[in-house]
Amino acid sequence: MKIYKYSSFGNLLKYEENLTSKEIKDLIESNNLEGLRVSIDPISNIDKSKLKIFKDTTFLKALSWYVVYYDFDVDFEFLYNYSQLEKLHIQTLSNEVDFSRIPSKIIELDIPFNLEKLKNIKELKTLKKLGSTEFTEKDFSICSNFPDLDSLSLTCKKTKSLKGLSNLSKLVHLGLHGVNCTELGDLESLNKCTVLTISSFKKMRDISSICGLENLKYLEIDGCPNLVDFSSIAKLKNLEVLTIINCKNLSDIQFVRQMPNLKQLSTLGTTIINDCDTTPAEHVPVFFGSQHKKYNKQYPEKEIKEKLITSNTISQLTVLLPY
Repeated sequence: MKIYKYSSFGNLLKYEENLTSKEIKDLIESNNLEGLRVSIDPISNIDKSKLKIFKDTTFLKALSWYVVYYDFDVDFEFLYNYSQLEKLHIQTLSNEVDFSRIPSKIIELDIPFNLEKLKNIKELKTLKKLGSTEFTEKDFSICSNFPDLDSLSLTCKKTKSLKGLSNLSKLVHLGLHGVNCTELGDLESLNKCTVLTISSFKKMRDISSICGLENLKYLEIDGCPNLVDFSSIAKLKNLEVLTIINCKNLSDIQFVRQMPNLKQLSTLGTTIINDCDTTPAEHVPVFFGSQHKKYNKQYPEKEIKEKLITSNTISQLTVLLPY
């Protein structure tokens, strides 16, 4: 038996073709697991006839369906008999799923976000965690249908506005990749948010609205080349970890002087502190990215403390990334 440790879904049993539905149930119960992980790739290449077994696994509370190639056509009608299912992850989706026909309450969902295939997804009023690596909506208005969301992690392909996020007052973890917006106005009301990751916001120029996230403890900004002024971050008095990656126009880090609770600062990748002054980070216990030869002061002793922060602070914050 192989246990698959899955970041959000907990511990899952790895599906093997020789297992019967009874054996799957017994293994899950005896090992206190949350559900089943099905992994299909060109090497394992599971015979489709073997998939009939899933009609008999209606006891599953969590199902992670990981397929690494798109021509493996799967009919997910067996889900319509899953009365206990709470967590569902489907990595590739070739056929539609009608959520109105799933008799259980879905709490966590990670799925390619194609509304032509996700029938009646708006009915998932109990949804608390939503993730997708293929979010194609122009904004986040669809998310307003899930008022209890506390975690949202989306990789966006066509999204140009943050509209709709302001309605998600219960959000605690938010991770967004690839949104083509210039400012963060729709985030300012998310005062329960403790973890925020924004990446590849290529047009981002203004983050002043971030001040409203007064309970933020972890902030990562990655791949925002047009962002120059980061001074608004100074108002996040509860922030403990700040990571600025691949933001080559960071003007300075003077704002860090006003952040007494900051435990870790990272300025890595293509990020360069343009005024070359690193002294504002003197009080920060761990500072990655201080080694550039042009900086007026370097902190090699702070960069060797990686395990101290990574294993404690960040693990406690549990940053939600796309599954």
